[in-house]
Amino acid sequence: MKCLTLVVEADPSILGRPDMRQGVHGRLLDHSTSVREAAVDLHKYYDMLTERILDTGVSVRKRVIKILKDVCLEQPEFEKIPEICVKIIGRVNDEEGIKKLVGEVFQSMWFTPQKSEERLLQKVRHITHVVAACRELGLDWFEQLLGGLLKDREDGQRRGVLESCRQIVDCLVERLLCLEEGAASSQHLVACLGTLYLFSRIRPQLLVRHAHTIQPYLSMRLSGPQDYQVLQHVTRCLELVVPLMEHPSESFLAQIEEDLAKQIIRNAMVIHPASVSCLSAVVNNVTHNYSLVRDMFNKFFMVLCLVRREHRAGRSYARTSLQRCLYTLGLLCRHFDFEHLEPAQDSTAEPAEDADQPLKQRVFAAVLYFTEHEDEDIRQRALTGLGFMLVRQYDLMLGPEVKELYHHLLNSPLAPAVARVQVLKNLTAYLMEEEAKMIRRDAEWSKLSKGENLKEMGDVSSGMASTVVQVYLKDILGAAAHPTLAVRRAALQVLQLILGQGLVHPVQMVPHLACLGSDDDKLLRTKADQLLQDLEKKYPGFVQMKALAGMRLSFEMHRSAHTMGSLVRGYRSEEAPVSRNGFLYTVLRATRQSRRAFLLSLLKLFDEQARVPLAELLYVADNIVYFPYQVQDEPLFVMHHIDVLLSVTGSNLLQTFRESLLPRNGSMQAAQGCILLLFVKQTLKDTYGFTDSRIQQYSPNEAAKTYEKALNRRSGVRFNPEPTLQFLASEDDEQPTGEELCRRYLDFKQLMLTIDPDEDDDDQDGAQPQPATAAAGPTAQPAAVAVAAPVPRQRLSTHGVGHRGRPSGRTSKSALAALSDKAKKKPRKKRKRVICSDGSSDNEDSDPSFCGD
Repeated sequence: MKCLTLVVEADPSILGRPDMRQGVHGRLLDHSTSVREAAVDLHKYYDMLTERILDTGVSVRKRVIKILKDVCLEQPEFEKIPEICVKIIGRVNDEEGIKKLVGEVFQSMWFTPQKSEERLLQKVRHITHVVAACRELGLDWFEQLLGGLLKDREDGQRRGVLESCRQIVDCLVERLLCLEEGAASSQHLVACLGTLYLFSRIRPQLLVRHAHTIQPYLSMRLSGPQDYQVLQHVTRCLELVVPLMEHPSESFLAQIEEDLAKQIIRNAMVIHPASVSCLSAVVNNVTHNYSLVRDMFNKFFMVLCLVRREHRAGRSYARTSLQRCLYTLGLLCRHFDFEHLEPAQDSTAEPAEDADQPLKQRVFAAVLYFTEHEDEDIRQRALTGLGFMLVRQYDLMLGPEVKELYHHLLNSPLAPAVARVQVLKNLTAYLMEEEAKMIRRDAEWSKLSKGENLKEMGDVSSGMASTVVQVYLKDILGAAAHPTLAVRRAALQVLQLILGQGLVHPVQMVPHLACLGSDDDKLLRTKADQLLQDLEKKYPGFVQMKALAGMRLSFEMHRSAHTMGSLVRGYRSEEAPVSRNGFLYTVLRATRQSRRAFLLSLLKLFDEQARVPLAELLYVADNIVYFPYQVQDEPLFVMHHIDVLLSVTGSNLLQTFRESLLPRNGSMQAAQGCILLLFVKQTLKDTYGFTDSRIQQYSPNEAAKTYEKALNRRSGVRFNPEPTLQFLASEDDEQPTGEELCRRYLDFKQLMLTIDPDEDDDDQDGAQPQPATAAAGPTAQPAAVAVAAPVPRQRLSTHGVGHRGRPSGRTSKSALAALSDKAKKKPRKKRKRVICSDGSSDNEDSDPSFCGD
């Protein structure tokens, strides 16, 4: 590939040949990282190159980013530059080397001062296109990139970045005026103002000189959703910029206040959060014109009290006005103190019995009243307004009214999912506000820390967030395993804030993060996996402590989310199965001790004493088979302990059958657990190419380096325990016949004789051990259950027939096929009679230690 690169440098036209394109594309998929890296170092292969930006090799991704950067710098007219930038920005959360490279790429492309007006305008066009494209993917990437460039640079580099940002902002404002004069579409205005808003969030000082230019957009007429986006961007920009202006004119401020008041009263509620927030920034920090806010607040509150009286009397009222009042009152209570909202005299529209109470209690009681309204839309709007109010009045969250309401909505099976989501959003808003306060306090403390005495400082609110979270933590964790995706997403957002602020002990959240990491929703599980990985880095060992509980909780979540009657499998994607809990294993795989402890805890679930339901054992077995093993020690350790477990559990089960120590179905279900383990072992053997002799030679006590060799995984091998699936699919409540029980007992006994013939020499019925080759014969049909379980190494001396080498592996495969065929040929009705009589398996057969986790 490197030689080919030299040839292409001499004659680039050779890349036009079809055989060249096919060959390069094949090398881009090569197993070797160095080959792929050399392959991407070829020009004019845009589509192939951009696919490799997601390559598993770090050096490949770096090479792709460097090539794409060269394309952008050398060919600024290339039409796909915005698309290239979006793909590069997508790597801003990659590993540290690539993250640094992305910053360098954009500093050289965008954040270097530009003398050419034409090149500057072209750069601004690219930026606006990228912002518009990133809007669909989320603007966090771009904001994080820009913030890193402005904050983490040395003085010389920082001055250059700031100068470049100033040029970009000035050009954006000029482009804004040109778009207005040319009657351009609202889409271009949205992109331009959206870019200005991003710069204002990172560096609002850049827009101070342009505040008068963007202010007139506050009074624009709204005709469509894009106009609302324009208005929202302008409002958010002014919220950040106006408090930084030195001596703004009174007419300018009065016009802003008037426009914002009109927005709140007239426009749709979608714009209200931005409008009220901007009004609070202007009034609280600059004008202190609280009379305007007070009048507006009293109008909405009077209407709310009037509607409450009408509702109590059973008379009709305007539902739309009620929803607007609930929503807007909550926003006003969030951004303004009640001392500034208190009217000069009590309103005559309020009930007489409430007149002697503080305004805070009256508003709280009025909003809380409508959370029990018979109309779901009004209840939802009241819950939203209550959440806004509680952000500032957080002490009310510890009161009995809110606690009872929130506990009911988060726990009751009758509560609608949309109400659960709103409660979690309310808690998220409160925690985000507390985080913003904490950032502001840290900034102030850094300035005052030298002259302050720590003993004299006391911050009551600093411990309030932890108190609130402790009250609702159990309900939040319960929502993380809810069957509804929207509820799980909202719960994860709350957990992320709790972890970030360190409000509770992090080990409590490990099972639920592990559970969310198995979710079918890609965005949700990616965020959960990232939080779990960060937690393991910060607190090593915490994940291992609760890993088993997390895996079992994930089964419960998927079972509740699945339709009735469908089996929960422990893998995703039928075409290329991947373990649902694979990332959890990846986190624990870092150390030999932690991964072995986790695998052992999973295998112990198959012990008959654990009494784990068979459906859950199937879920665990799926995960064990499809875990992303990397070295030979991992699957060998699993297969070794499967042998050990079967040699003990299987013999105990045979004794239990004879002495009737367990109910019939209990013994049969335990036998199915053993069969599952044998299928797990056989699948691992087929997937990674291990022989019986290799497994018997393995010892977990040998030096670590002995089995640290990389694995080669065979494609196309699938885990399909047909007998267990047939057993679980049974639905008939009738008891199995005596003949059926005898046949199953003999099947399982023959299985154990094949594993270890000397185990049952004292058997009362006189059965003699059979060699494994005989088990596959036509006269030994019960031996079809004997699935490929080679003898553990410590029992080799007692085994009458050799099980080493390939022949034994072939025999076990035929036995496995015979087992599957037999399961298919058995009468359906008899199969149904086995499992359904165990109606209490989900309750009585559960792990007694699971609830304690």
